[in-house]
Amino acid sequence: MKKIVYSILSLLVVFSFISPAFANEDNLNEDLMYDNPENVVFIDDSMDIDEQKKLINRYLEDPELESLIVLDESILLENNVISEALTPQSRLGLTSYKVNNIRNGSDVTASSAIASTTGEPGVKIGINQTKGVATTISSSYGASSKLLTASIGWDVTKKTNISISSSVTVPSKVNGKNVKKLTLEAYPVYKTKKYDVHKMPWYSIYWTKEGTGTVKKAYGLEFKKSYTYK
Repeated sequence: MKKIVYSILSLLVVFSFISPAFANEDNLNEDLMYDNPENVVFIDDSMDIDEQKKLINRYLEDPELESLIVLDESILLENNVISEALTPQSRLGLTSYKVNNIRNGSDVTASSAIASTTGEPGVKIGINQTKGVATTISSSYGASSKLLTASIGWDVTKKTNISISSSVTVPSKVNGKNVKKLTLEAYPVYKTKKYDVHKMPWYSIYWTKEGTGTVKKAYGLEFKKSYTYK
């Protein structure tokens, strides 16, 4: 299976406020392991949207291409995150929390598509829409959203709106087989981080570890093509 990775392709980041989201760990496939560095291509923003779309479509037109991963690492840089909550401040009579030991995890792709289209041979099918994908945390362990956001560097109360723009002409044959229809689907790809949450109860002067959590932020798409044969 061919798997091509691109960065900064047709991804539009817009933030809108939502309540903190908690991840459903069962809604994710295996970690995406990019074992072939030669298939990882970083494209800077010198390309306009039309050029990016043409490049995506050129690879999707390959009938043997089953998966195309599109990443935009600039989405991971949130300049609006406030860091004032980073230093835990203990007060007598109040329970305090701190979030630390932030470390990067592997990429994961969602098991559910956020957009899809289907067509018969000779028909040009495409996806042209914007979807909001929430940044999710597995557990807060009592820490506030403000503290989690400041410590992790991603706003856990917001979502990323991703613009999906792609098209492909359905071939009549693939590997000698007659095609009945082609389905093109788009799945969010997440960057992950792990973090530890510590708590100092109001009656104590010692920190105790409450647990380790995982945060997932969408920063790309995986396009998947599946054929139904006659």
